[in-house]
Amino acid sequence: MKFSFVGVAVLCGAAVACGDAESFENQYFQNLRGEAAQTENGDELCEGEFDGCGVCNGDNACMKEDCAGEIGGAATEDLCGICDSDPSNNCMDEGTTLSIDEGSTFGMRPMFWMDTEFTSNDGIIIGVAQDASGSHSGTPDGSETPGIDNPWKFFFNTGMHKTTSPVTYNSDGTLDMHGWAVLWNGREIPMHGDPENFSKDTGVAYLTCFVDEGRNEEAPCLDDHYYELEYHAHVPVGDASNFGGVHYRLQLHGKITGAESASTETAEVATEDVAEDVIEDTTEDFFGDEEIE
Repeated sequence: MKFSFVGVAVLCGAAVACGDAESFENQYFQNLRGEAAQTENGDELCEGEFDGCGVCNGDNACMKEDCAGEIGGAATEDLCGICDSDPSNNCMDEGTTLSIDEGSTFGMRPMFWMDTEFTSNDGIIIGVAQDASGSHSGTPDGSETPGIDNPWKFFFNTGMHKTTSPVTYNSDGTLDMHGWAVLWNGREIPMHGDPENFSKDTGVAYLTCFVDEGRNEEAPCLDDHYYELEYHAHVPVGDASNFGGVHYRLQLHGKITGAESASTETAEVATEDVAEDVIEDTTEDFFGDEEIE
């Protein structure tokens, strides 16, 4: 509800009851003088000014238009330019980058889980095929040409991740990982899965997004938010790498950066040894005891 006094239009808020013109006028001029004004319930002093929504030192949030033009509305524009209040249809457009932060791991299970930590070089760039080269025996030495991640050591040899086709965002909130691959000791190992022999190999990664870096409050997958990713696959049976049938898992977390601010610069290659943890998995396998069909 709006009313006017001394030619100034104002919006009733929590600070003053609507229609209480005298109280509102007293508060209005107190705010102009920078004096403390008292809220309606009398238990809070505002050392500054109430905004038009009656919030002490607020930003007039209830008077602002959302992306749909609704005053005080909840609609937000996602990374594909879709404006609504439904987080289930949010998407990531080409160029959106997922950083790979410390504590992210991949693992392989020839007999027991062997997990290795790794971090971003460029990170995962949605919609862009990302090459890498120069894997070799021994530890990383700076001769590698990384793309997604910094070179890491796995089972005494150096490797990196790459994509043979872009990672893309699916309408159900998953990521299409059919182009995901590992370079290791001069070999390229496909990690798109083997659905003919392992029915749970879908080639998709599951993504959960959060508003905070501590990943406590789930939120839409928007620019400057944070994510967790879980992906499982098997190396195709009979693959030339001799890893055929081995279970692979990817567990990532990091920050989402929109296309308009995605970095195109290549980070300096980390040549230090990345700590490798060999962990025997005592929990149930994600794929259970599934055998080759």
